[in-house]
Amino acid sequence: VQLGQTVDFNASIRDQDGDIIQGSVQWSSASTSVATVTATSGTATGRNVGTTAIRADYAGIRGVALLTVVGVDGN
Repeated sequence: VQLGQTVDFNASIRDQDGDIIQGSVQWSSASTSVATVTATSGTATGRNVGTTAIRADYAGIRGVALLTVVGVDGN
């Protein structure tokens, strides 16, 4: 994502059989200096150039995706 722009993350919660479970994840960023993320919606905003882990937590289970923030010129 470019510096200052947003990107929406989403997650599906599934049981051991692959069936979808109703529930909500809590979103967080490993480095809020690189990107912040709204805890309930999963909308992340690039704050500084770099890479951070965006985490989705549900009932003690965590999923992680990497988000790279680039400058306006792509660097």
